Amino acid sequence: MKKILFLFLFFLTLNFDLSAQKMEFNFTDFTSLEYNLSDIRKVTFDGDMFNLHLFDGSIYSWNVYTIDYLDFINETSGIENKLDIPKLNIFPNPCQDELWLSCKSLENKSYTFLLIDLNGKILLEENIELTQNNDFKERIDFSSFQSGNYKCVLKNNKFSISKTITKKTN
Repeated sequence: MKKILFLFLFFLTLNFDLSAQKMEFNFTDFTSLEYNLSDIRKVTFDGDMFNLHLFDGSIYSWNVYTIDYLDFINETSGIENKLDIPKLNIFPNPCQDELWLSCKSLENKSYTFLLIDLNGKILLEENIELTQNNDFKERIDFSSFQSGNYKCVLKNNKFSISKTITKKTN
């Protein structure tokens, strides 16, 4: 799913006459890297590896699961225009009795947070209002859930972000 989103966003940017001049990668370890679109020759995938091929012959590769989100930045007008995909952090993973949800958005927007078991049953559904550049944090009591894997989904009417979490036994 992340591969499709990356390709869609990358080619969407190219189809708008390079209106986004830079691609910024934001990683799950809170680091980021930035590349000029004019330097990028192509993007490929090899399994779970995202490969960025530059015109100078360099190839940079990352596991798609280490890329938290991408920003496309247009600095030609002096104003940064970023695609607003909220940053979603869920920790600790694996968890035991509690789980923390943290989100940040560039704009004021409404989202729905879902916690889903592997059978597709929605265990928790909550509406979240994100305000511009403010962190949203919430503790989720996980003590009553069985050990195993769960999907956390943050969605609105334009897209969804999902992450898998694991509940360990004490």
